[in-house]
Amino acid sequence: VAAVRERRLSEASLKEAFFRPVAVEVENIAPPARQGGWLLGQILPMLVSMLMIGAAFYPAIDLTAGEKERGTLQTLLTAPVDATSIVAGKFGAVVVLSLLTGVMNLISMALVALSIPLPAEVGSSLTFDVPVLNILLILACLVFLGMMFGAVMMAVAVTARSFKDAQNYLTPLYLLCIFPLMLSSLPGVELDPALAAAPVINLALAMKDLLL
Repeated sequence: VAAVRERRLSEASLKEAFFRPVAVEVENIAPPARQGGWLLGQILPMLVSMLMIGAAFYPAIDLTAGEKERGTLQTLLTAPVDATSIVAGKFGAVVVLSLLTGVMNLISMALVALSIPLPAEVGSSLTFDVPVLNILLILACLVFLGMMFGAVMMAVAVTARSFKDAQNYLTPLYLLCIFPLMLSSLPGVELDPALAAAPVINLALAMKDLLL
């Protein structure tokens, strides 16, 4: 193609500049804080949510199907405690473990990011400066995610008769929860009224917007 173009330009006695009359340059004019927020928004919501799903996986199984298999659930139900309180206690334990995993991973990643100095050319183009209010709202999103993951996994695991059966039931559910998280990290996918009604992806996109 280049040889044909050069030959035709030569035959018409035209210079190379005739082929490119306008020089086009691409320049990113976003401020460093927005560029850093965009980078965090592509990684953190999906990563932290996946870790929270994994943290709720085994506690949800052990507190439902695991106790049924060991025979301790039947004994627990004979105790003078309301059944709703028993379910609420188990649900709260799963949610707290899932939330602790998400928060601890956020803190560890923040400490690692602060301890590694960025190169001068990178540090001048992006900064990781998230307002405190946005951080609190992200933590609220994590609470809702933990509640949703815990409720769904316990509801599925309690139908299993053994620990192994519950693992088989929850593995497809785990993959089903990961799929919308992967969609949330794709470019061009933004929070709108339709996606705001979709579970998992709505909170992931909300965290992405808060970081941005």
